[in-house]
Amino acid sequence: MAPPPSSSSSSVSAQRWARHPDVSAEEVGGELVLAQLAHGSTFRLNGSGRAIYQLVIAGSTAVEIGAALAGQLGAPAERIAADAARLIGELVAARLLAPAAPPPASVPAR
Repeated sequence: MAPPPSSSSSSVSAQRWARHPDVSAEEVGGELVLAQLAHGSTFRLNGSGRAIYQLVIAGSTAVEIGAALAGQLGAPAERIAADAARLIGELVAARLLAPAAPPPASVPAR
């Protein structure tokens, strides 16, 4: 089995991610519980972690998440982006996120 992709902060910040196909997500008591079915691992996300995760799987990068949540959380966008990148790195390492497929290339009209 191939190792997970690099989860360095700079590569995580610019990358778009998707939920790994072997992952189940369920809300439990105000938290989001992610279960990696193939490996039997689980990960609990509190409210802010859940917000970040939902934006990640909706297609946002860590930088975009920082900008989107700055006003809502009352913190600088750069700090939120760094926190998002750190969480994304942990989720990638736990095989809960996988690189998102690139959007299809547009085909020129004939």
